[in-house]
Amino acid sequence: MVVGGGVADVQIALDLTGLGYKVYLFGRSGAIGGVVNVSGVAEHAKSLPNVAYASGNLYSCSQDAQKILVETIHKHKLNRLVVAACTTRTHEPLFQAILREAGLNRSLFEMVNIRDQCSWVHIHEPEAATDKVKDAVCMAVAKSCHLSSLTDQQLLVTPSALVVGGGLAGRSAGPGHCRSKALW
Repeated sequence: MVVGGGVADVQIALDLTGLGYKVYLFGRSGAIGGVVNVSGVAEHAKSLPNVAYASGNLYSCSQDAQKILVETIHKHKLNRLVVAACTTRTHEPLFQAILREAGLNRSLFEMVNIRDQCSWVHIHEPEAATDKVKDAVCMAVAKSCHLSSLTDQQLLVTPSALVVGGGLAGRSAGPGHCRSKALW
């Protein structure tokens, strides 16, 4: 399991094998690290039940850091990835790809948006931001313990549509769709 962090990339790695977690903390730019006490979050992560180790790395989204993360997952036999970082819109696919590269199911991933939800909203309150990140990391770690592997499925889709309304949108959507598909 890896828990991390955002533009400052607070990224903590937790090993769920055996009885303990392995924790790694990654810090990056001022958007998180300039507000959140990254080392304080790492120390807090060490105090979580079964946390055995904490370390740091800069630019965890970089190609070099991604390779190191894959190696770390293999070396410590990690089985989950929890990232406390920037928005999931940009980072979730990246870390899911890291999981796949490491041979793990991409659904064994949990992400906490600490940039938007912690450091930006508490930019003038670093202690409050740090406390909120600690809480978010604790919750993500707890949730990740209940994640299970999911399989990708292909479903048959019947290409049809129901257009409700005869206004401009309905009149525009209907004719274009019914040229090639069923329309009701």
